[in-house]
Amino acid sequence: MRPLFKSVLFGSLVLLAACSKGPTIDATTDETLNNSLNALYQSLSPNESEKLRQDITWLNTYFERRIYKGEKVEDAQSAYVLMLNGKTPDEISEQVDALRPYEQKS
Repeated sequence: MRPLFKSVLFGSLVLLAACSKGPTIDATTDETLNNSLNALYQSLSPNESEKLRQDITWLNTYFERRIYKGEKVEDAQSAYVLMLNGKTPDEISEQVDALRPYEQKS
């Protein structure tokens, strides 16, 4: 019985840790993406909301450039959704910061 208790406790802690990372973006459809972004914009402080807006705008431009350079629209859209789905505003900001140096080299 003791190993089962440890397994249940560990599983519960993992679930709590996953849930505690804060509100995330749901990019499963265009509608859920827009709804979750709007909810985030409203729930964040004005500075955090503006930072998220800037990051999303930058990502939109980044993926538009990828399409302009010849990437298939479907591939760019899939990559965009993967980049946003399930991420917190802080995680999006980290991804944008990581992409900026790469984008400047291209």
